[in-house]
Amino acid sequence: MAERYTTENLNAHIVSFIANVDVNETRSNELAQQIAIHVTNKTIKLLEIVISLREFITSDEDSTRQKALHCLSTVMANVDPNTLSKNDVLVIFDFYQSKMDDAACMKETLQGISTLVVMQCFYSSQIPSILKLLKVQYQPSQFLAATRYFAFLTLENILHRFKAALIKEELVNDMFIETFISIATAEKDPRNLLISFRLNKEISSSLKNIRKFKEDLFDILFCYFP
Repeated sequence: MAERYTTENLNAHIVSFIANVDVNETRSNELAQQIAIHVTNKTIKLLEIVISLREFITSDEDSTRQKALHCLSTVMANVDPNTLSKNDVLVIFDFYQSKMDDAACMKETLQGISTLVVMQCFYSSQIPSILKLLKVQYQPSQFLAATRYFAFLTLENILHRFKAALIKEELVNDMFIETFISIATAEKDPRNLLISFRLNKEISSSLKNIRKFKEDLFDILFCYFP
């Protein structure tokens, strides 16, 4: 019989993750994968991880909060997408939404949101809330390329999963394009530009009302080519 995964086991793995994340990324990823297995197997709940991380998430030290959120988001990335319930997704999204005001942790927050949108119980009705966060509460120019990457990844994941829903709902279709323009304007990082160009191509060929946005989409794509 497998040994029961206790709160003490979880806490030990979390402490070890936080201790290793800056010095041994391989080990921290292994720990996140171990925790994720227990979430997928339903021996622990994702919300229990948030509770166990509370002391670190509320720390006055930016680096401690960053490591704690990175732990949660890395675990999320390793959880089977079919695992989380509708309520789990709602609660975790509310949690990440509450962290959007913490600029020091924006990378880790967007990392988590980019994973949340691929969960089976994340629904198209929740897309406007994500887009509003990215358009209103997130200012790309204030963050480094590694942070901006996860904003692009969030949009890419939404488009891949919900293209038909975007096309069906004109307001959401337009909101998605407007959010992309907000995020992609003035982007210069090579990795981010690759995603930007893919999204631009997909938006221009698949979504509606492109005529309304064609000048902005053109400028984003061609300002990098003399």
